[in-house]
Amino acid sequence: LSILTGYVVFGMIGLLVASLPSIRAYGTVTSMSHYSDDRDHSQHGSKVMKTALNYVIASIVAVIAIELLLLFSWIPDLGLVFLGVAINTNVFLSAILILSLIVLFFAQSIFPNHLLYNDESTSMQDSVMNYLGSIRDKGLQLVVSLVPGSLWTLLVLIIPAVLIMISVSTSDSFKKNTLSVRANNIEENISEANSQVTELNANFTAENLSDIEDAFERAIELNVRSNQNTFGLDFPQNVIEQPEIIFSDNITAYTSELPAMLAGAINDTLIIRKNINGAESLIKRITKHIAQYKSQQWKFTVKRKERGEDDKKWKVISQGTDITSVLDINVQEGKSYVYRVQANNKNGNSAWSADYGKGTSNSSLAAPSDLRIKSESNFRIIFAWNDNSDSEEAFVIERRVSNTNDKWSEYATIGPDLSQYVVSDVRSKHRKKYDYRMFAQGANGKSASTSIVSHQLRLSPPSRLEADANLRSVKLDWAYNFGYSTDRWNWVRNKRPKGFITENKSDGVLNFGARSLADVMQEEIDRQEQILSDLNKQLAFAIDKISMFEGLVDYDKSQRTMLKVFKNFAFLFAILFTALFGGMILAVAMSYIASLFYHIFTIRGNDPWYFMSLINAEKEKNKNQPLLAFTVWFIAIMFFTGGSFLFGLITG
Repeated sequence: LSILTGYVVFGMIGLLVASLPSIRAYGTVTSMSHYSDDRDHSQHGSKVMKTALNYVIASIVAVIAIELLLLFSWIPDLGLVFLGVAINTNVFLSAILILSLIVLFFAQSIFPNHLLYNDESTSMQDSVMNYLGSIRDKGLQLVVSLVPGSLWTLLVLIIPAVLIMISVSTSDSFKKNTLSVRANNIEENISEANSQVTELNANFTAENLSDIEDAFERAIELNVRSNQNTFGLDFPQNVIEQPEIIFSDNITAYTSELPAMLAGAINDTLIIRKNINGAESLIKRITKHIAQYKSQQWKFTVKRKERGEDDKKWKVISQGTDITSVLDINVQEGKSYVYRVQANNKNGNSAWSADYGKGTSNSSLAAPSDLRIKSESNFRIIFAWNDNSDSEEAFVIERRVSNTNDKWSEYATIGPDLSQYVVSDVRSKHRKKYDYRMFAQGANGKSASTSIVSHQLRLSPPSRLEADANLRSVKLDWAYNFGYSTDRWNWVRNKRPKGFITENKSDGVLNFGARSLADVMQEEIDRQEQILSDLNKQLAFAIDKISMFEGLVDYDKSQRTMLKVFKNFAFLFAILFTALFGGMILAVAMSYIASLFYHIFTIRGNDPWYFMSLINAEKEKNKNQPLLAFTVWFIAIMFFTGGSFLFGLITG
C-alpha cells in the first residue's frame, strides 16, 4: 500500500504490525532455551507479543494522530485551528512515538528474557520503566552481540540459500525457454487471427456475423494470452520492481477499437431509424394525399372538331377519366382536326383549354437581362447575365456578324439556374465583331431576348514603350501583359463577372401522360415501402451488430479482468514463495539469534560478555582458533565495505 499510494505512513504501520509475530517467535524460542521440560512454550511467546502490542498500538496511534492533524489543516476556515493543535501536540506525540520505537527495537531481545525472569504484568503502564532500565543496562551488550552472531548466522544460511538459488535459477531457465517458444507460436496465431478479422470485417454481412464475432473473440483471447505470456517471462522481477503492474488495465489491440466500432454501429442505427421515420412519414403523407385527390373526383373531357368548322361541331372523344393523355383513333386520312380539353371535379368545371395549334403563352418565362461580355487574356470569352425566371429549362445565346442583316444563329445552349458561360476555344472563330443576344427557353416556349451586345476579340497593345538611342542605333524596350505570374509561376486568374440567379421552382404543373396522378402517387408509395423494407432489414442487421459489439466489448473486458486475476494470483504466489523460503531462512536465523539473546541477557554484573566467554572457551582448546576465525571475518567485512580504500593504501 505504501508503494502503490505513495504514503509512507502505510509502510510504517505495516512494519509495526509485522513485528508482532516475530516477537512472539523470539518469546517461544527463549522459553524453549530456558526450560527443558515439556511445557507450552508458545504461551510465553503470546505473553511477550501482548506486551509488544501495547507499544505497537501506541506507535500507530501517535503516527495516525500526527498525520490526521496535518491532513485536517487543509480544511478551509478550520484548517488553521487543526494546524495549531498539530504544532502544539507534535512534540508530545513525537516523544511517545520515539519512545515506543526504541522499546520495540529492543523488544525481541529484552521482552522474552525480562518477562521470563521477572514475571511482570504485560501492561505498558505498569512496566515501561523496567523495560527502559533493562535497555539501559543490557542494550549495548545486545547490539554488540549481533556482530559475531550475524557472522555465524550468515555462515549457517549459506547452504539453504545456495539450494534455493539453484532451484529458482533452474525453474526460471525452464520457464523462459518454455514461454519463449510459446510466445513465437502465439505471435503467429495473432497474425493469422488479425488477418481473418480484417478480411471478414471488409465483407460485413448478416450471414457472416457469427463468423466475425468468433474471429474477434479468438483475436482478443490471443492478445490476452500474449500479455499473460509476456508477464510470465518477466515474472517475478516485474512485480518486485513495479508492484502496480498487477493493477494495470492490460489493454489488447481491440480495447479501444471495439468501442469505436460500437459507437459507429449505434450511429448507423440512428441514421437508419431516421430514414425509416422519413419513409413512413412520406408514405403516410402520400396516402393521405391520394385520398384527398380521389375525393375531389378529377376528370377530363376532350373534344375535337375539324379545322375550319364552327363551334357547334365540337364532339366529345373522351371523358370520365383523370389521365392526362388520350389516343384519338377515329380520324380520317387527309383531314385536319382541332382539340380542346376541360377539367372537371366535384367543385365544377374549368374553362376550355386553348385550341391545339393556336400557340401557348410564355408570359411566365421572364427574359434574362444585363448581358455582359469580357475577354480574358485573349484566351477566353466570359458571358455573364442575370437569371430572372424561375421556370427556364435552358438559356440560349445567339449571334451574328455586326453591321449586317445576317440571320441570328445559335451560338451556345446553357443549363438552367446559371449566370455565367466561359468560351475557352476562341481562336479564329472570334476575330470578327459579332452581335450577341440571349433568351430563356422553357416548356411554354421562349422568353424575350436581352439587349444586343457587340464584342470583338482583340489583342491588348504592348505598354511602357521606351527607347535608348545613340548616333548609330536605337534600342526599343516594352512590356506586354501575357496574363502569366512569375511570382506564382501560374496563369493569372481574373475575377470573372457573374449575375444573380433566380432559382427554378415547381408550379404544380404535371404531365403524366396515360397515367393518373393517383397511380403515380401509389407508385411512389410502393417505392417507399420497398425502401422501408430494405431499411428494416438494415436496421435488424445494425441492431445485431450493436449486440455483437456490446458482447465483444464485454468479452474483451472479461478477458482483461481474467488477466488481472492471473497477475494478482501470480503476485500472491510470489509473496507465498518469498514467505516460505524466506521464512525458512529467517526461522534458522531467529532461532540462533534468540538463543544468543537469551545467553547475553543472563550475563550479570561484571561477568564477561557472552561472545568473549565463547572466545575464551575456544582459546583453551586452541589458542590460534579464535584469532584465525575473527581475522577471516574481519578481512571479509573490510573487503566488502572498504576494500577499494584498503587496496589503494596497500598498492600506494
